[in-house]
Amino acid sequence: MIVIFCSAPFDTTHVDIDYKREFDTVIELGIKAELINYEELVSFDNVTKATKTIKKLEHLEDAIYRGWMMKPYYYDKLYHALLEKKYSISKYSR
Repeated sequence: MIVIFCSAPFDTTHVDIDYKREFDTVIELGIKAELINYEELVSFDNVTKATKTIKKLEHLEDAIYRGWMMKPYYYDKLYHALLEKKYSISKYSR
């Protein structure tokens, strides 16, 4: 299981401050976490840049997105970009 969080708007190497407690808890529990750049996805419609720090896995692994809400169009783009990198997010978990 991997939890995917939104990064901070001006520092994409850190989690968004509103999700910091949850992110820290996930890490403390030994669960993997990744970051996406929400602004690149919804403001610039660039899913490639939004997911560029997420490494491609060798095998399909379940994932949960924990971040800001977005229009279905962006959820769909994120879903497919992550699936290409072998992250399986339920399309109905939003």
